[in-house]
Amino acid sequence: FVRMSRSKSPVSFNFTAFFTHGFWFISRRMYFPGILMILSVMCSSLYQAYFASVFEGLSGNRLAVGSMISMILSGLEIIIMIISGLFGNRFYMNFCAKRVKKINAQVAAKKGGADEFNRELEENGGVTMLPAFSMVICYLAIMYITEKGILF
Repeated sequence: FVRMSRSKSPVSFNFTAFFTHGFWFISRRMYFPGILMILSVMCSSLYQAYFASVFEGLSGNRLAVGSMISMILSGLEIIIMIISGLFGNRFYMNFCAKRVKKINAQVAAKKGGADEFNRELEENGGVTMLPAFSMVICYLAIMYITEKGILF
C-alpha cells in the first residue's frame, strides 16, 4: 500500500487476483465485487456450455449469433481477469482505507481509545477464507454439473 501510495499509480499487478477472479476479492471481504465477478464468469461458462449442447441443431444466422455471443463472453472473462489483476490491489487498498475510517469514526463516537480501536481493527480486518472456500465449492459444483450435461 505504501509503494502504491507513493507512486500514485492505480496499477499494481496481483497474480492471485488475476487467476482467481472474484474469489480473491471475497477472501479480502470485498463481497460485492467478488460475487459479481464470479457470477459473470459463471453465467458466461453456463451460456457456452448451453450453446455447445445445442450447437449441432443450429445453422445459419443462429449459429453465427450464438458463436458471436460466446466469443463476447469469453472476451468478458479475459477483461475481468485483467481488471482483477491490474487493479485488485488498488481496490483492496481503497476498501481498507474506507473500513479503517469507518471503524475510527465508530470508536471516536463511543469515546474509545487506541486499545478499542486496535481491537476493532483486529476483529474486522484480515483475510477470511471460509466464504471464499464456500464459493469455490459452489462454483466447482455448478461447473461439474454443467460439464457433465446434467443441466442441458
